Amino acid sequence: MKKRKRLEHRYIYRVDYGHTHGWWVRFQRCNKIAKSKLFSDGKLGGKDKALKAAIAWRDGVSPTLPPLPERGYLRTCKRNTTGTVGVNYQRYLRKKKYLIEEYTTTWVDPVTKIQIHRGRSCKKYGRRVAYRMALEIRRKALARIKAYYQGKRKGDNGHGCRSRKI
Repeated sequence: MKKRKRLEHRYIYRVDYGHTHGWWVRFQRCNKIAKSKLFSDGKLGGKDKALKAAIAWRDGVSPTLPPLPERGYLRTCKRNTTGTVGVNYQRYLRKKKYLIEEYTTTWVDPVTKIQIHRGRSCKKYGRRVAYRMALEIRRKALARIKAYYQGKRKGDNGHGCRSRKI
């Protein structure tokens, strides 16, 4: 499982590649790098001093940047053809000869943090029914996600189970 980054090291990444060793501070806004800077271990006298310099630079630069956009999953992507967040129409060739047309629903599981895809075939159900089925799958998934996070706020022990008072 991926290790969670500590909040005091947010936007700071360790680089150990070839002859490059240091801490890289990088801010992104709208999938573009807004500011970045590398703090080299050799020039600054070691890992700890380079990390302290990176944290100081990050804290000085971050107030000057534009704010982060609101929660990303609430916006549609410019490639979205349906206008509904998390539901897309896809048309592609499978094994270079079978044309597949489907509506795909996407969401992230809150427990495992894995992106889940579910598709409904337009050939099997028809475009209108496949779209409605994809919308229903997305609606149910969002309801489960909402219930999970509401449970976490009301005394969940972090494993999806409610803790009992004895």
